[in-house]
Amino acid sequence: MNKSLKAMYDFIESDEGKKAMEEFVIELNRKHEKLELQLESLHYNLTYFNDYKTGLKNLVNKIIAENEAKIEYCDKHHNGYELITEGQYKGNLCEINPTPSFYLLFEYFQKYGKDVGEFFYEDFLSEVYELEDYVIKLYQGQGAFFRLCLIDEEILIQI
Repeated sequence: MNKSLKAMYDFIESDEGKKAMEEFVIELNRKHEKLELQLESLHYNLTYFNDYKTGLKNLVNKIIAENEAKIEYCDKHHNGYELITEGQYKGNLCEINPTPSFYLLFEYFQKYGKDVGEFFYEDFLSEVYELEDYVIKLYQGQGAFFRLCLIDEEILIQI
């Protein structure tokens, strides 16, 4: 066993390591509980304060607009890079990742939607959920991206 691996095992077996692992598990559970509360609250709001289909459509449209604005901002600003001088780049300013609300929408589809992955045969497609008029797909390879579509496969956004 190499030194680094032995040091890691020794730390895990120490009182400090055991305490750190317990705190890590507590934090993971806390985050999971928070996510569940957010999903239940979102579902309650969509179900009881709106016509569900209209509420979902409004939510999806807001999340799409939010993500399109992010993409547009990055496109307008040197494709996401800040120029130091002409031709030299400082670094990536904005990775075009989905917004937190998009991730929440994906989690919502996972929980309340129907898993229809068995009906799709596409390269790198790992998860597919259907809810009302929408289908959300997660593709994973060396990177990952989402595709939100209407049931008829019209792509609303890919991010």
